[in-house]
Amino acid sequence: MARSSSPRLGLAGFSFALSAVLLTHEVALVRLLSYATDPRLVSGAISIAFAGLGGGSILVAVLPRAHHAGLRLRLARLSAWLGVAILAQSALFARLSPYLSAASWTAVVTRALPILLLCAIPYVLGGAALSIATTAARTEVHRVYGYGLAGSALGCFALFPFLRSLGLPLILVALAGVAALTGVAMMLGVPAQKRRWSEPLAAVALCLVGFPFATRLLPFQPDPTDLMAIAAKTYVATHPDEPRGWQPQRDFAAWDPVSRVEVFTFPRDFGLLNGEAPIKLVTQDGGAGTILVDFRGHDDAERAWTHRSVYATGYFLGPAPKRALVVGLGGGVDVVTALAHGAGQVTGIEINRTILDVSSRHFRAFSGEVLNDPRVTLVHADGRSFLEHAGARGETWDHIQMSGADTYSAGSAGAFMFSESYLYTEEAFERYLRALAPGGVLSLIRFGPEPLRTVVTASEALRRLGVRDPRRHFVVLRQGICAGIAISREPFAEASVLHLLDEVLASTRGAGVSLPMWEAMGFGINTPIQLDYVPGFTKAGLYADVLTAAAEPAALDRLLATFPLDYSPSTDDRPFFFQFLKPADWLRLEELGDDNFFAKGLLGHMRLVAGFLVLAAALTLLPLVVLRRREREATTTLRRPSALAFFGGLGLAFMLVELALIQRTGLLLGHPTYSVSVTLATLLVGSGTGAAYSRRLRARP
Repeated sequence: MARSSSPRLGLAGFSFALSAVLLTHEVALVRLLSYATDPRLVSGAISIAFAGLGGGSILVAVLPRAHHAGLRLRLARLSAWLGVAILAQSALFARLSPYLSAASWTAVVTRALPILLLCAIPYVLGGAALSIATTAARTEVHRVYGYGLAGSALGCFALFPFLRSLGLPLILVALAGVAALTGVAMMLGVPAQKRRWSEPLAAVALCLVGFPFATRLLPFQPDPTDLMAIAAKTYVATHPDEPRGWQPQRDFAAWDPVSRVEVFTFPRDFGLLNGEAPIKLVTQDGGAGTILVDFRGHDDAERAWTHRSVYATGYFLGPAPKRALVVGLGGGVDVVTALAHGAGQVTGIEINRTILDVSSRHFRAFSGEVLNDPRVTLVHADGRSFLEHAGARGETWDHIQMSGADTYSAGSAGAFMFSESYLYTEEAFERYLRALAPGGVLSLIRFGPEPLRTVVTASEALRRLGVRDPRRHFVVLRQGICAGIAISREPFAEASVLHLLDEVLASTRGAGVSLPMWEAMGFGINTPIQLDYVPGFTKAGLYADVLTAAAEPAALDRLLATFPLDYSPSTDDRPFFFQFLKPADWLRLEELGDDNFFAKGLLGHMRLVAGFLVLAAALTLLPLVVLRRREREATTTLRRPSALAFFGGLGLAFMLVELALIQRTGLLLGHPTYSVSVTLATLLVGSGTGAAYSRRLRARP
């Protein structure tokens, strides 16, 4: 008995270990794709993994010799090759990711598909190994399969405890090493005369050699279409004397479960605010930028930022807030603004722990210790979740500031149009407004077309709170593409409006904000403040029309229907705040073409979907065609149309539920990275439990 159970125990342990490696790699791939490629590809990590695993399993059926004699030897060799594949795929991806593009169908075929196929190789090997192990288990297949799912569930969380301390390159090399060591462990079960140590030991040695040089071996690069790359290109374009290939000085870099945080210093005018105050650019996954500013001894520059820009819109309404809340701390400039306007106490909320460390520890001296001021309290939390819990405790604030607060910022390619943002939904705005003290102000900074959707969505939130006529509840100021939006549950008093007008007038008497880096990228923050909407002062215009119509839902719907873009309110059930194309326009994407800012993002997304379909077909359907041709007389389950339809439909339903749960848990957990891990782990634990107990079930006649 002991001898017969030993192989099964070995197979279960093998399945557990290899599944943990593969799922940890999948979560790592989510983090990597978010940094190195177009963010539309992030969810594609799941598609890549499942297509590869399925393809590997089907290859086992196509190549029956793969699971014949020498079971442990074959599993040991596959594990070793999996370790090598993880290293090779990561090293190649680090160098090829800048070329990944969906700018055209040609780019999808020649660039995207080859790189996506490269990313799938480790999963093909892993899927083949797991399929062989599961098939060999025979009567204990439920047990081996259950152990595999348990290992997968562990892999969903294995990345995060080590990511900040080790970094992604070291973790990927370590994962390759674990796969190779799993091969060594399986080889120990092979009879001594049949052992083949060359492949497992070579894989282990390769990992040991690569570990000290992980960052050089895997020099991952940010998405070349994102903020940092655009800033660097803009600098070179405006400073032609710089050498070709110039890059800014990187002062800091660290991986975080939420994003990769990097701090850059630009020379000359790009590194100064108003020509005097030094600045540093802080990016998250190459985008979602903020700045660190050294205002020490630069009072004029500080005054320009805090009193002559739309970033002070809410404070222009006065009086000085006793308690201010900053959602999305970033580099801390919003805290500087709050203190400059007399805030008695400021609480800064930041979901990214590394951003907190950058602003309050690593560069605390550069920022003048402003975040260590006794009036300032820093909290590591998701903004909306924090306010939900604070609301339950009855906490309120006189001023809530959200300056471009989102981990995803709209990029030049419309890349984030399908990124859910639960910070800007009707339900979220209702929560923010409930958190205001009497007379309190919610102030936001949004860009381009986003301010109008912000106003529409917030007006619906006010309706939920009993406000029928929202016209006196909004102020909208603009500088270039940057808009400052102030909202209150109570109508703005005439005295507050007059105070704001005085502040705007005063802002024209001194030097405005000069930030050459932003100006060169078209932000327009250096232009005078424009009054887009001020209650009792602005009688006509886009915002006046919308807020007048907002008093009657039907009238608002009719007005929004006349606009060329979709400005309908964002909700928790439809949280795509950055998606501005109307559904009717989806049918003419090719006609609109890549020259249309909003069509460009959706068109690229559709091309990538087509690319994933081709990848999945190549890895799963093509082997079945080969198998059918080779054994036409066979009637195995794989070639029965009804069986294929059943399992295909089951898999499709599973994935639809999984993706929906990932989106919804993002609302609870505050970030897609966490929701992917929690959702996958929950489903895998449930599936593993079902698999482990499936033998107790008997099919009914």
